Order: sequence, then C-alpha cells, then structure tokens
Amino acid sequence: MTVTEPEQQEALFDTLGKIMYEGPGYMATTVFLLREMVGARSAKSGVVSRIEQKLSDRGIAHIPRQIPRDKDAAILLYRASDKEGLGAVIYLVAQLAERDPRIPVEYHEVRQLENVLNGVRATEKE
Repeated sequence: MTVTEPEQQEALFDTLGKIMYEGPGYMATTVFLLREMVGARSAKSGVVSRIEQKLSDRGIAHIPRQIPRDKDAAILLYRASDKEGLGAVIYLVAQLAERDPRIPVEYHEVRQLENVLNGVRATEKE
C-alpha cells in the first residue's frame, strides 16, 4: 500500500517519530516500508534522500548511515538526540564501526563509549 497523499506521508513519519521518542528509542525496519511511506515504488537516490530528510526532520538517525536502495535491506532507526541513552550508544558504536580501519581508535573515544554504556547500565538498574 503506497501512500500517495503528502499529508498522510507526513502523518506516518510523525507517528514514527512519536514511537521513537515514547518507546525504547530504536527499532528495525526495511527500505520497503520507508519507501512505501513516501509513496515511491523504487528506492532511487532522490527517494532515499527524501526518506533521510523526513527521518532527520524528526530527530531520527539510522544505520547504515546511508539508506540502501535494496527494498529488502534492513535499517536500524534510533533517536539521534539521545545523548546519554541507547541512542548515544548506537551512535558511538556506528562511528567506530564505520571508521576507516587504518585510522586508530583513540583512547578517549573508547572511554566515551564506556562512560555512556555505564550510564545506560546504571539507569537500567534503578
């Protein structure tokens, strides 16, 4: 079911944003679903850019950082503004994972990730 009305598309992305910010802060989806939400039949570069912009407008980041064009590709969405919780963990892990392996990881980067993980863990114990 491809959504063709711009108002419906915006409402769907608004709902997705609400789910992201009221729920756990992350969720898995597919390119197919996101493509359908913008009313496209294929994930051409312009469609992918439009999806990325709609997500970004709602404070939603994604892994992989560039949405693939394969409709069956899985994507992890997460709260981009989450500076201390799981969104921060996902962001930091993605930064390290996507890095050129020839560039050494700095100690302070690993410590930053460790500190965020410790904060998330402490919050879960409460």
